[in-house]
Amino acid sequence: MGEILRRYGLYSSDLVRIRKIVEEGAIAALANSLPGRKRIKTVPKEQYNQLQDELDEKQKALAEMSVLFTSLKKKVNLE
Repeated sequence: MGEILRRYGLYSSDLVRIRKIVEEGAIAALANSLPGRKRIKTVPKEQYNQLQDELDEKQKALAEMSVLFTSLKKKVNLE
């Protein structure tokens, strides 16, 4: 292998670098070409935190409404 590389003025480190570039390109092409594969979308940290806070508020409101609904249901069943 060394003979062939020297013939073309390359070093083994060049070969390693070329293989790495080819592998990364193949992985990227494969990830983009698979049907049904979902691409991961990233959002800024601020937006993520804002959405998380909004979700927490809605979950609390839903829990409170569930408690109210249960108590109203009990009152209706008692009467």
